[in-house]
Amino acid sequence: MKKLVYIKLGVFLVSAITLCARTMTKAGGIGGVATQRGTSTGSKKIWMLVRFTLVGAASCATFASNAADFQRYATKSKDVIRGNLLRFPFANASPSPSTERP
Repeated sequence: MKKLVYIKLGVFLVSAITLCARTMTKAGGIGGVATQRGTSTGSKKIWMLVRFTLVGAASCATFASNAADFQRYATKSKDVIRGNLLRFPFANASPSPSTERP
């Protein structure tokens, strides 16, 4: 099981980097994407906030379900607590991809 978790992590990293590179290539670089202002207003903006809140909740649920896979390999009981305190906030601080298409 441990090998499968690491394989899954490797596939995720490769696909995330590839998707980011493809998106920046199609956008013509990061400059225009990073400096443009949002165009959503009113109820559309509210529903987008709700949607991204739910995406964040899904991220927390995924972390919680995968944490047990890594915790079983801890050599000391304190490793589990330290790992969750350090890694959980970092995992949730990373931006979630937008699911809205233009």
